[in-house]
Amino acid sequence: MSLNEIRGDGKIMVITGASKGIGKQISIDFIERGFKVFGIARSEEKLNETAQRLNPISRGEFIPMPYDIGNETQIETLIEKLYSKIPKIDVLILCAGIAHSRIFEDLSLKDIQIELKVNYTSHIFLIQKLEELLKKSSSPRIIAIGSLTSELPFPTNASYSASKAALFQFLRSWRMENPFFEDKVKIILPGFVKTHIASEYDMHKYMPQESTKEVSHACLKALQSHKSVLFPSWTTACAYRLGRFSLSLSEWLIKLGSKYFVINKKYPPKS
Repeated sequence: MSLNEIRGDGKIMVITGASKGIGKQISIDFIERGFKVFGIARSEEKLNETAQRLNPISRGEFIPMPYDIGNETQIETLIEKLYSKIPKIDVLILCAGIAHSRIFEDLSLKDIQIELKVNYTSHIFLIQKLEELLKKSSSPRIIAIGSLTSELPFPTNASYSASKAALFQFLRSWRMENPFFEDKVKIILPGFVKTHIASEYDMHKYMPQESTKEVSHACLKALQSHKSVLFPSWTTACAYRLGRFSLSLSEWLIKLGSKYFVINKKYPPKS
């Protein structure tokens, strides 16, 4: 089945980080195919803009859910609201993410904690609390937007990489604990994606970049694919396989590429 043939037919999708970037594009592509999308993000204004623009012209429907998943009180309220509004969840997409593009010594404890909370702990808490709704679907999917940096090292990305690696490894282990979800958990591993997050990195303009559309299409493929890990482009797939084949070689290449753009700006070579 081609991507154009995928039809939601009223299926319910819940997605975090829906107000911009990758999450917004995923919401658009799923709504166009007839999914009923519950979009979660902090910005009520941006969520309402998406609903007003798309709902009159799309097969599906976008329902704004303005909650901050990094806030414990709000995430509890969000879960209660979802149980009161929907009978099941067919697709849960974990897309919200935050990254601080700085050398580790420049990060505060608060920076590190918010990355871990948004990128990891809030998402696994949602899985735990929404599992009942997922099991009511005839063919549920949990799709996590990870990062290639969860598998490969990247300077100025240490804390973010660790938070994404935590989610990646949790999902790989949890699906083995829970036979019902073993073949229903999919992880998307993008590299540099053209978003506000990637633009903060010095190297982004010199690296191969993927579009938000490519990441969204990987999510659509995940609905049908038997693979547990998917890549938006061949460049990311090659980088991942290179890291698996030779970690030392991939680290050398990353270090070589980042030496001028990242390290030398923080620690200039001694004359």
